[in-house]
Amino acid sequence: ENAFIQVKAMGKRKKDGGRKLLEFSTKMTKEEQYKLAKRCLNEVIKIGNTYYSQKAQKQKLEIELKLIDDGHNNDIVYINDLIKAFDDYISITKKEEEMFWAELHKARIFAFKLHQFETAEKLLKDLELKSVYKKEYQIESKLSLGDISLFSGDPWTAILLFSQIEKGYDNTPKADLAKYKTALVSFYLGDFEWSQAQLDAIKGSTSKLIANDAIRLSSFIQNNYGLDSIETPLEWFAQAKLFEYQENHKKCMLYLDSLEQFYSGHTLIDDVYFLRSELYKKEKNFEEEVKFLTKVVDEYPYDLLADKAIYRLAQIQELHYKDLDKAYKLYEKIILDYSDSLFVIQSRKKYRKLKLNLSKDDRI
Repeated sequence: ENAFIQVKAMGKRKKDGGRKLLEFSTKMTKEEQYKLAKRCLNEVIKIGNTYYSQKAQKQKLEIELKLIDDGHNNDIVYINDLIKAFDDYISITKKEEEMFWAELHKARIFAFKLHQFETAEKLLKDLELKSVYKKEYQIESKLSLGDISLFSGDPWTAILLFSQIEKGYDNTPKADLAKYKTALVSFYLGDFEWSQAQLDAIKGSTSKLIANDAIRLSSFIQNNYGLDSIETPLEWFAQAKLFEYQENHKKCMLYLDSLEQFYSGHTLIDDVYFLRSELYKKEKNFEEEVKFLTKVVDEYPYDLLADKAIYRLAQIQELHYKDLDKAYKLYEKIILDYSDSLFVIQSRKKYRKLKLNLSKDDRI
């Protein structure tokens, strides 16, 4: 609050058009302080500088996309207001790439949040036609069409669309992304050998993110496929993951129940616990989420998901329960016990911030 007031006053003195507030908002977004970030952006829009105002409007839309993807603000009135906000942004921007970005995300909202698949597909196909001379736009439209086909229950069309991108734009990062998506759909369908073949082809992708995703999924299949000549557990888990993607939590839970009931000693059980926690996170059932994250940490402290579970537990304690002592200790646990974790850098930042706050309160 104090920092916001200071930044606002500094910007006003320098008559910077909202630049400082915009920079502060970016910082707050990285720290997941979305409410304060949006407050800054609203101030920038009020100032009325065309350049910074448009940037602020886009940043607000990006925050809202992040929030709805994480399961926040999914009521119908809010979603319709968000679509209107995208329309408003489209009406003021003069840049073709910004208009495309907004139209693309609007189409995805129609599909993934309102389940209006025909509306979404029409928007994306119109974008493809408009983008006849822009290959990058055509690829993005087709990738989204593939995602929507999978979400709406048509994996074969999804594979076809992803394959068209692979063949049409071979040896590019987008082709690698399409190949990864094909491998993922094959995994969902239980065709693990074909999925592995696709993943092997992109482990050396020029995109580090795609290569890492490919390596992770490939390792996951290798570690769990055909153990004791039984393929059923991995097939059931893959089916559960597909239902998670399609937001059919009830069917996803049924498969997870069966895995726990019939294969309680299988190496997948920590993944089962973690997937349950993810479903409860989307449902905002923090009590159950904490229960299954804790099971991951307590029963599988040396497996791959332990540090991720601890980090999420720390976030819940800090942001939901406001128990800064518990959050502080959990971030510290990652730093001390999981020094190779991908969450170490962010945990250190959180740890230092909480240490400062707690020391002010004489609690440490």
